Amino acid sequence: MRAKTGHEDLVVWRSASGVLSAWENRCPHRGMRLSHGFVRGESLACAYHGWHFECSGRCHYIPAHPELELPRTIKPTTFDVVERDGLVWVNTTEKAIPFSLPAGATPLRSITCNTTLDALTNHIFGTTKPCSNSGCHSTTVESQQPCVLSTLLTDSSHRVYLAMQASEDHTTVVHALLSMEANETQRITVSRWLESLRREAESP
Repeated sequence: MRAKTGHEDLVVWRSASGVLSAWENRCPHRGMRLSHGFVRGESLACAYHGWHFECSGRCHYIPAHPELELPRTIKPTTFDVVERDGLVWVNTTEKAIPFSLPAGATPLRSITCNTTLDALTNHIFGTTKPCSNSGCHSTTVESQQPCVLSTLLTDSSHRVYLAMQASEDHTTVVHALLSMEANETQRITVSRWLESLRREAESP
């Protein structure tokens, strides 16, 4: 799938055996987005000319030249990637940036808002409360670059966590998580609130 973090356009994919990879979303041959490609066992195949790239990023097979011995330098830019707290974390910097989520949180969904991080944060804490019909009465916000983690209390036991990530194209990706104890009704309520939040934040 295609993903973005900061100014990086990424392809994130999982091989048949479960190996997770995150690369620059650009085939080194003709620049086609690799997110249009297909997983073929332990390889990602570009949709344009079918070049196959193994999990390390190295190109190991070109259909038009199946017998060609390929140099190991033919590969997209690769990034460190881990799966933690139910989310995929990609580090595109030379220095790892620590970021942790509260214990007991489980992912709900991710959405992209066509507004800046500052504007969205001000909207959340200035004009609206999540799940107001469910008794939301407390909000906190903590900055953990490159994300802002917001905690929104819906009642005495259930919390909504928003990990909000700014992009250089002035959009904001919001990753929503809930307390593990949240039931299906609460998950649906928060999901619908997220959709209304996006509509309100993007409106003039």
